[in-house]
Amino acid sequence: MGLERRSGLALGAAIAAASAAIAGCGGTSKDDEAAAPAKRAATTEAPAATTEAPAAPAATVSGDPIGRAVAALARQKGGLAVAMHGTIQSQGVDTKVSGTGSIDRRSHRGAFTVTTVLHGAKIAIKTVMDGHAVYLSSPAFAGRLQGGRSWMRIDLAKAARQKGFDLSSLGTNGPSQDPSQVLDYLRGAGPVKKLGTAKVRGTETTHYRVTVDLRRAKAKSSTSAAKLAITQLVSTLDGATKIPVEVWIDGQHRVLRERVRYTAQLQGAPNAMDYTTDFTGFDVAVKASAPKLDDTVDGLALLAKAQQAKKEQQQANEAAG
Repeated sequence: MGLERRSGLALGAAIAAASAAIAGCGGTSKDDEAAAPAKRAATTEAPAATTEAPAAPAATVSGDPIGRAVAALARQKGGLAVAMHGTIQSQGVDTKVSGTGSIDRRSHRGAFTVTTVLHGAKIAIKTVMDGHAVYLSSPAFAGRLQGGRSWMRIDLAKAARQKGFDLSSLGTNGPSQDPSQVLDYLRGAGPVKKLGTAKVRGTETTHYRVTVDLRRAKAKSSTSAAKLAITQLVSTLDGATKIPVEVWIDGQHRVLRERVRYTAQLQGAPNAMDYTTDFTGFDVAVKASAPKLDDTVDGLALLAKAQQAKKEQQQANEAAG
């Protein structure tokens, strides 16, 4: 994850940070379990079911619909409104996550709210992305951050420079990334199969399936942030460099929906990822104001402390066993 301009937005970072805050301060409380998700941004909607027409057997497509979609993305200015949902399966347990917000890919700024279930509590986490920094706030943090502060700040450039720091604890894969980064994968698309047609949020689209070669996507990516995000993803795939991707494209060659599924190693354990990203608005205004520094704590320090406590507990358990 992260170099100087990495736009690593946060489901995983938020979940890890929330876990660190809770674990580092004595577990969950009844207030956490009652915490309601934050209101969605006005410009976004929750992911909706696709109305899919019966598909004929998949057939190779002539032309280059994915290439046209990538070109349309390159011309896009302003922000993208995003709604996503996904499931991370680890050790037989499914964790569902969802989020809505808006992202400006050019300025690396964005804001959105994610919701997940953590330690039995449904938790909403507000995220602001501002260049190389990610800010996180949640009802789960109430009374648990130093000095009564309400935000964590994670400096991604600093995290990338720390030797031995477990970047996977910041959620460097799947829906934990800037959700719009799934679009970068399409630069590595191989042969395209048409699965049918579908309405996505009322708009007619064509549904395709491609196998993405991440090495090719990296080579064709135009920014260092995209290249390094793909490098980090490949590092978790046990040597695999190809993943299946489904994409729904409208008549203006815009990607309205993208679904990605794969298995990755996160914090030393295999995790099955299945997440869908909807692009619900184009050229939208992005409102993302970083909080005041005196209302933030160092999220990296908190995560490092939680990692050390976990390591010490594991050592104690091994000694006792």
